Amino acid sequence: MTESGRRTEFFAALDELRTAARAVTDKRPPSVQVISRSTEVPVGTLYSWFPTRPTKTRTVPRKDEQLIAVLEFFLRRAGRLAERAQLDRRTREDWLALRDAATEPAESRRSRDRRSDSTANGNEGVITAHVHHSDGLIPAREQITTSLPPAPRTFVGRETELRQILDAADRDRIVAIHAIDGMAGIGKTTLAVYAAHQLRARFPHGQYFVELHAHTPGRAPEHPAEVLARLLAALGVDPRAIPDSLAARRDLWRHRLSDKKVLLVLDDATDRAQIEPLLPSGPQSLTVITSRRRLLLVPDMRPLPLEVLTPRAGTELFLTITGRNAHDPAERDVASRIVALCGQLPLSIGLVAGRVAHHPGWTVTEIDQFARELAAATNRLSILDDDGSIVRAAFDLSYNSIPPGRQLLFRRMGLHPGAGIDAFAAAALLGTDPVAAARELGNLHTDHLIDEIARGRYRLHDLLRDYSRALAAADPPDHNHRARDRLLDYYQHTAAAAGEQLTPANTPASATTSSHRGPTFGNDIEAMEWLRRERSTLLSYLQDTTDKDPTKTLPLISPVASLLIRDGPWSLALQLLQQAADLADRFDRPRDHAEALAVMSEIQWNAGANANSTNNSHKALALYRELGDRRGEANILVNLGCVSLGTSQYGQAADLFDHALAIYGDLGDRYGQAIALLNIGEVHLETGEHTHATEPLNLSLTAFRELGLHLGQANTLLLLARLHRHTGHHERAADLAASALQMFREFDNHQGEANTLNEIGANLQIQGTYSAALDLHRQALVTFREIGYQPGELTALNKIGAALLNTGEPRQASAAFSEATRIAAQNGCRHQHAHALLGTARANASIGDIPTAVTDLTTALTIYQELDLPEADATATELAALRALY
Repeated sequence: MTESGRRTEFFAALDELRTAARAVTDKRPPSVQVISRSTEVPVGTLYSWFPTRPTKTRTVPRKDEQLIAVLEFFLRRAGRLAERAQLDRRTREDWLALRDAATEPAESRRSRDRRSDSTANGNEGVITAHVHHSDGLIPAREQITTSLPPAPRTFVGRETELRQILDAADRDRIVAIHAIDGMAGIGKTTLAVYAAHQLRARFPHGQYFVELHAHTPGRAPEHPAEVLARLLAALGVDPRAIPDSLAARRDLWRHRLSDKKVLLVLDDATDRAQIEPLLPSGPQSLTVITSRRRLLLVPDMRPLPLEVLTPRAGTELFLTITGRNAHDPAERDVASRIVALCGQLPLSIGLVAGRVAHHPGWTVTEIDQFARELAAATNRLSILDDDGSIVRAAFDLSYNSIPPGRQLLFRRMGLHPGAGIDAFAAAALLGTDPVAAARELGNLHTDHLIDEIARGRYRLHDLLRDYSRALAAADPPDHNHRARDRLLDYYQHTAAAAGEQLTPANTPASATTSSHRGPTFGNDIEAMEWLRRERSTLLSYLQDTTDKDPTKTLPLISPVASLLIRDGPWSLALQLLQQAADLADRFDRPRDHAEALAVMSEIQWNAGANANSTNNSHKALALYRELGDRRGEANILVNLGCVSLGTSQYGQAADLFDHALAIYGDLGDRYGQAIALLNIGEVHLETGEHTHATEPLNLSLTAFRELGLHLGQANTLLLLARLHRHTGHHERAADLAASALQMFREFDNHQGEANTLNEIGANLQIQGTYSAALDLHRQALVTFREIGYQPGELTALNKIGAALLNTGEPRQASAAFSEATRIAAQNGCRHQHAHALLGTARANASIGDIPTAVTDLTTALTIYQELDLPEADATATELAALRALY
């Protein structure tokens, strides 16, 4: 036969075997890329054997080990098909002889010489070290029992998760499968391999590590049929005995392991379909899976999601890698800051720590400077990766594996200014409906590209946020601009709807209409919950729009102020409101200007800044009257009335509330009427006119109930409890206070809760339960001081002093009353000032200081008389008795 004929015969045989190798997973013969991945023969070499153009001259394989590796791969894939077609009839020597015959004579002679030497050494027929064959055509080799990579040298921060795996393996009935999932760079493989090395002695029949390549650059994910072929070969199964179908290979794999103790690590899995055929079924085997996706559960699988390291664990990892002094507080401080800048992600911590480790001569000051540079970077990913792109490459693999629509949402999330996002906000970013957006958010969560912080609410890891923003920056600017506008429009209108639910009729109806669907609020509690969830986003928008487009700030001011009035901090609320007032004045928007001043006055009254509150109220009142806005005018009259009430100007307060009530009545504003009636009832309580307080308080409660406003109901119930306490109905007072307390807690209103604790304590004091009352008053005092509510602090101090007097602690009581006296003198609350002086007098009398007691009691009596309060008569009698002692 000619040389050309011998070449043709060789390649015909090779192509026949390659064609047979397509039987399991594809209709086409395996590509050179697939062959290369499985055999490690270079792609370029394989292209010379299997050129894509028929006219190109084919190169005969020269290296024995490469040819044998490819032949073995073909046989393994072809399985029983090769046996049926007698494609496995050639031995190693047959193939090499066929190859040599296709080449020049000199090379053929050298090859024959090599084969003769091999035969003489007893190695005839050995094709590879990978597969065991039973009939001697391709002789057997030792079975592989372990393929674990080396154990990680550094293992920090995953002790809890490791213990879960080890403990499960210790039980009589072990958890058969652990699925470790988490974002890129979280340390899934490190945990799996470390755990496998800890467990290897318990699984003597084999410990196998299989890379499934869901996120390996340039590689398609492994098909389970191919993985099973390799695993079966590792067990010593003859390639000719490996079945053709995936199901048959799965069954053989499970049969071989049914009575074995085997540990299987499946690294970087794609999905359930990829891993399920690989799972052993024997009760003594253990499988550990790692994946960037949350895998759908299969029987006996325990999910083990990994979060970022704790700050402490991240710091330990950094110090361990760098070899720095872990006992030096300065070292630990700078390490903890670097870890935070790395997002507590093990991959990024390791990269930065590795860089620092290369500079052992750096002082703590120099590392601190490095940390500052990292903190100041606008693109942390580029700084973390330095000259490489390890972190970004890891993120790229996750991002590139998801569909285009999901990629778009991931990029758009980088445009979101807040810490969390839900389906409504995502729909606004995409210009789609919330149902579709919710589905894609769930998919991103499954892909570990976002975290779920509450049901239906998600956020990006800090580094993924930077990555998302970098990707979004490459999108067309006009697309991003429209997405941002839709998102801001959604937040403006939804915040306005929430504000309207909290204060009905105070927001124009047009403000609650939007082209983008948002949540509906069934009551004020739901509205407040939404505002609290979106707090950081709304505050970010206020800052952003103030800097870039001030006119867009104003629609957000009122609802955000409604939140900050209730939750604080009031200093931030006042700062934002002052900005809004200045903007409205600059852009000649008197209604917005008046509203900002009105809310400022309300906060200032709560904070005890009565003069500033009054000043802003009068400015707002003038603006509302110029606009002819009667509702705004009535709102300001209520604010002014509250200042008068707080400063014990009860006649003036009553007039202001009555005037506001009349305006609200003309407008048919039920909410305004309920507020005015509530305050009128409180005036009557303060002046001791208890019978007159009943009707306005009951009318207020009815209105709030009809409007479905829980906070208004709670405030009214609290005043009714106080009314019943004063009239001697202590059991009814306790019931009303308990109802109010429950409502305040449902609303998460700390100020109202503290007011109620004060009231419950006062009722207990009347009944002689002083110790329990004292505990409640002290709880209330802590809350009042935390939120900066001076009227409440003043009342709590007076009640604490009274309880201490009744428990025989006059000196402590005197200290509480003295603090109350200071605050009352500062904020102008004369009524509470008189109470504090009365308490101080009683404390001094208890310790025998009658002269001081007489002086304090005389001042208290003067205040009561000037205010025309009913306490004056009892105080005069008490003073006369003291003077008789003096």
